[in-house]
Amino acid sequence: MKPQYLLSVCQALRAHYDGKLKLDKNHLLLKRNEVKTLDKLCDLISQEHTDYHELLNGYFVGYSIPQIANEFDLLRFGTDYIINIEMKGPLTEDKKLTTISAQMRKQHYYLKFLGKELKVITFVEDDGFYLYKQESDEVISVDINAVIEIIQKQTLDENVDLEKIFKQSNY
Repeated sequence: MKPQYLLSVCQALRAHYDGKLKLDKNHLLLKRNEVKTLDKLCDLISQEHTDYHELLNGYFVGYSIPQIANEFDLLRFGTDYIINIEMKGPLTEDKKLTTISAQMRKQHYYLKFLGKELKVITFVEDDGFYLYKQESDEVISVDINAVIEIIQKQTLDENVDLEKIFKQSNY
């Protein structure tokens, strides 16, 4: 699996999505409800920042750890830290923070063994962005500019081989 440019992924999804589009025979790209959310995420970033091409490049999309039922919507690896962006459709206010918090803790758990700083973000369609603060185990609302800053500051690592770093024996 190779990192993707998110606008190309969105274009492919718009043109060919039938509920089962895959990057290769082993990796499901995105679920049906995540397609619309990804499209909105790309639109928000491209509208907010003039040099959005770099911000939308270098993502592993829809990666699942082999033999473990855990999927990451968007992963971006840097030499300094890892960004995980999870996408959610609209959520009811009473379940939103509970749902987001539980998933963010789980994603943090599966990524922490890599030994790098983690930026775990959730994008809720029609609501905004949330950042997981692992040191205090809390979820805070952040704006698009905070997310763009996190992406901009990351030094992209283009030599990541997911099959080598995500081994079932690590869990």
